[in-house]
Amino acid sequence: AAAQEQITTLKAELAVCRTAAEKLERALEQSRASRVKIRLVPTRRKTGSTVVRVIVPDSHGCFIDEAAAAALLADIAAIQPDSIIMLGDHLDCGGFLAEHQTWGYVAEMAYTFEDDVNATNQFLDGIQAAAPGSRIEYLEGNHERRIQKQLVTQTLRGGQRDASFLEALFSVSVVLHLEKRGIAFFKQGVFYDDCKVPATIERDNCYFTHGQFTGEHAAAAHLRKYAANVWFGHTHRSES
Repeated sequence: AAAQEQITTLKAELAVCRTAAEKLERALEQSRASRVKIRLVPTRRKTGSTVVRVIVPDSHGCFIDEAAAAALLADIAAIQPDSIIMLGDHLDCGGFLAEHQTWGYVAEMAYTFEDDVNATNQFLDGIQAAAPGSRIEYLEGNHERRIQKQLVTQTLRGGQRDASFLEALFSVSVVLHLEKRGIAFFKQGVFYDDCKVPATIERDNCYFTHGQFTGEHAAAAHLRKYAANVWFGHTHRSES
């Protein structure tokens, strides 16, 4: 009797599992079908209408996730935004520049500065090809800042002329051809748009910055600092 009761219970549980599996399968089929029907096309906007803007944070040169980059470029091509703001750390600046960071030193010695620059230029090429009409602005991140730190180091060693020469060869604007690309570049430590926080720009009543906080509550910390709508990167932390 006990065995028969156990069999009956198992059959009932199996029936519940089958029903749940069938529901999931139907939901999956509906999801697939709906994705096939979705067709994103460039949106035509009149002058003075809503600005469509894409925000791109922290791609880190050679460390860029190729699948994520491909998905982003496809979205940009479909959306055709008016504005693209890159929040910085798109060059990782490892190799000999990694001495200006106290952590991650060994991992960042695995590639050359040339590799890093090539990866970032390829990413910028993809963005501009996907949305040739977009206005692109580039905020300097703490990783790009390593180049300036290296120049300061050379100056402190008595090489002012060497520092100037190196800047003409290796600054962010030079290695990424930002002037030729028509991309505005905003440096850390400089104040813009009458903002009280340096390395911050204001566009359409919203602030954009690379970021100053990386802790568990980075979003709350930025909100307290700006007391306004603010976009930031830097932290690499997913938050709800």
